[in-house]
Amino acid sequence: MDTIEDFFNISNDDENESDNFEVGDFLKEEKERWNYPTSNKWRVLATFFGFLVFGANDASIGALVPNLEDHYNVSDAGIALCFLSPFTGYLVAAMMTSYTHRKLGYQGVAIIAAVSQFTTFFISSFAPPFALYFIGLAITGFGCGTIEASWNTLISNLRNSDAILGILHGCYGLGAMISPAVATSLFKAGYRWTTFYRLMMIAALLELAASTFAFRGMTAAKHRLEEEKHANATNGGKDGEGGLKEALKTPTVWALALVLMLYVGGEVTTGGWIITFMIRVRDGSKENMRLVATGFWGGLTLGRFTLGFVTNHFGHTHKLVTIYMGCAVLFELLFWWIPSIFVSSVCTILVGFFIGPIFPSAMSLSTEYLPKRIQIAGIGLAAAIGGGGAALIPFITGVFINHLGAVIMPPTVLILFIIMTLSWIWLPKTVKS
Repeated sequence: MDTIEDFFNISNDDENESDNFEVGDFLKEEKERWNYPTSNKWRVLATFFGFLVFGANDASIGALVPNLEDHYNVSDAGIALCFLSPFTGYLVAAMMTSYTHRKLGYQGVAIIAAVSQFTTFFISSFAPPFALYFIGLAITGFGCGTIEASWNTLISNLRNSDAILGILHGCYGLGAMISPAVATSLFKAGYRWTTFYRLMMIAALLELAASTFAFRGMTAAKHRLEEEKHANATNGGKDGEGGLKEALKTPTVWALALVLMLYVGGEVTTGGWIITFMIRVRDGSKENMRLVATGFWGGLTLGRFTLGFVTNHFGHTHKLVTIYMGCAVLFELLFWWIPSIFVSSVCTILVGFFIGPIFPSAMSLSTEYLPKRIQIAGIGLAAAIGGGGAALIPFITGVFINHLGAVIMPPTVLILFIIMTLSWIWLPKTVKS
């Protein structure tokens, strides 16, 4: 196991190696470091910023719910459609993961993802009719689903992937934590909700510039060449398209997708509807309850930055994540049962903390559970479909809230976390089958 010095530094021998890098270098049996060759460092940093924007986008709807309901004069069920819309984009991203990499390479994937996000933010900045706002969210769903599948696969194949994935998803949490705080500050200063999307436009442009620079040279031609070389060596000469077909037939991929969908659904449902619950059920003020959402994402971010390194150090990923899930179930139960703003706020932060490392650890573990030849397709498919839970489950919860009241939110999340934990325990058995 690497020491702290090994993780953050490169040896003298590394300094004498060539800085040349191609897509397939991430897929070698001997995994590379995040910071060498030097080009790796810029690409990893670009993925971090991409996930920062990704997280800010995912948390934005929850932060804007009261404003959107007032502006568009829609019910909770209508706002719930805003969670559902990105799901269509996620589904398209999931089905096209292998195809987009073969046709565009990592460079093209990075560009199209950032452009998709910018397009949505641009449309939303003009307070368009609700139907157009709804369509725009589907476009950003495609962009976010694309980078989620791609960057998770990329980072999972580096050394110390548990720790690096923890940072990657910590950046997502950081973006999600900043988003409600920025929105609250803008509203207190008298700005409209559209100003928030103008700031997001700037972030998307910076992401586009960073990704275009960092992934230069990682073209479709290089990706196809490396894919064909690997297929000839490990899959009897079958081309890379077979990866998706085999992934679709692999039980582990679907088991992983189930865990991720339940996890992300519970995460975004909490982040998206916690403000509504705290205002209507706990009788909190609109301004202060936005800070509870910030606390949730802050706890999630802290969990990813800290527990990711703990998991990487001890190495028993599956067992440790099972413990984290159990703790999340416990604090979600306390959040539901104890009718106190203070206790609810603390429990929300602790739930975020313990669920924080689940997604990155699952991505890291998937490289051990899935054959090398289907990792890009398998991890991409599981991540993108799992990410669809960020849209589908909050939508269903919103429908429940519209008919049954916000009180239904905690038990819904609790059930999701319990099923997620049971699915996680079952996951290794799918590998043996």
